[in-house]
Amino acid sequence: MANDLVNFDEYSSDFTWDKALHFPIPTDIYILNRTGIDINARHETTSEAKGTILAITRTARNYAYRMKSEQDRNGTTWCLAHNYDLIQKTLEYVLEFVNIFYTSGSYLDLLNVGQKVVIPAIDNALSNTGLSYNYSVHAYKYDLDHNDY
Repeated sequence: MANDLVNFDEYSSDFTWDKALHFPIPTDIYILNRTGIDINARHETTSEAKGTILAITRTARNYAYRMKSEQDRNGTTWCLAHNYDLIQKTLEYVLEFVNIFYTSGSYLDLLNVGQKVVIPAIDNALSNTGLSYNYSVHAYKYDLDHNDY
């Protein structure tokens, strides 16, 4: 794994890096190219569309990190910010949440309120990312430089 931070600007047509979440958020262009869903056409404003994608991405991140310790989350965050391949797999994982949201029309379907989430496409997508691995060994690196990303 490279120690160099991914140049987020180089991939700005695919994602933006959210410094609060420490997680990639797919762009409207990426979503359109990979799913055929034009999120801007489904919302009254671009701001509303971006806000919805941020909320969906936050839900996806929380689901992926739900069983991780803080140390493991920090290590995972460090690895994600330093590995473009892991970012790409993560974006594809987020797209599963986007698909569910826009095909079902309900944010509640993402949360499956009151029940364990049992959506095979999401679990399969998560297992394909590598985000489930234990990255706690990298947590000290996060502690050193996480303000950079």
